[in-house]
Amino acid sequence: MISPRHVASLFVVCVALWLLLSGQSKPLLLGLGLASVVLTLFVALRMEILDHESHPLALSPKLVVYWIWLAGQVVLSSLAVSLAVLAPRGRVAPATARIATGERSDIGHTIFANSITLTPGTVSMAVEDGFIEVHSLNGENIASLQQGEMLRRIPDPGRPS
Repeated sequence: MISPRHVASLFVVCVALWLLLSGQSKPLLLGLGLASVVLTLFVALRMEILDHESHPLALSPKLVVYWIWLAGQVVLSSLAVSLAVLAPRGRVAPATARIATGERSDIGHTIFANSITLTPGTVSMAVEDGFIEVHSLNGENIASLQQGEMLRRIPDPGRPS
């Protein structure tokens, strides 16, 4: 069942995002922006995709903290990949592994797999049966993922805290 809270939060997030990205204040453009938000809401309701997992404000505080942490990891990984590629003898030793995801909702699996792929030097190749198959430029990245710090930090709206 679709909650009015979900609809209202999607509306607020879409309006805020439109205003932030457009920077427009002319009445015609504001009206067109509002029409695009209403159309987005209509399509989301018609497709029945608005639920507790797609609720845009459900993750707000935890997600912002996670994004900051992930941004730091992306910078560190970028530097490590650059050093590995530019090293005279090369420190690239490709590896693959299956990383356990634990009991996560579909959105939790998606956030984890996308976070792995966003981190330079690693790519999520498949998600199935509670595991993510990962390819990495070196085994150090695989070992880091197996330690589970990234997995512990991921907010998961489909799973009770």
